[in-house]
Amino acid sequence: MRKFTYYVARRLDDHPAYSIRAKRRGDVLAELKAIGAKKYRGSEYSSYEEAAWKTDWGAYFGPIEKVTIEYEGIMDLIKMCLGEDSGFWEA
Repeated sequence: MRKFTYYVARRLDDHPAYSIRAKRRGDVLAELKAIGAKKYRGSEYSSYEEAAWKTDWGAYFGPIEKVTIEYEGIMDLIKMCLGEDSGFWEA
């Protein structure tokens, strides 16, 4: 069994494809800052109470999380990425 680890700041609105992923936590943080995201704490008035980052143009991102996936081989990894439930292994 092989392992692959990366970091993600999930986009919390209806655009999960635009979540920010990188091999290192610092790279995710740099990309969040590059798009103008600032630290944010959700409130009872926000539908994104778990949001940790917000941009001026209204995108909300969750906290930076470490994701480790296990896979048998490259074909198994491709099926995980492109299969019917692709991406749900991040949860």
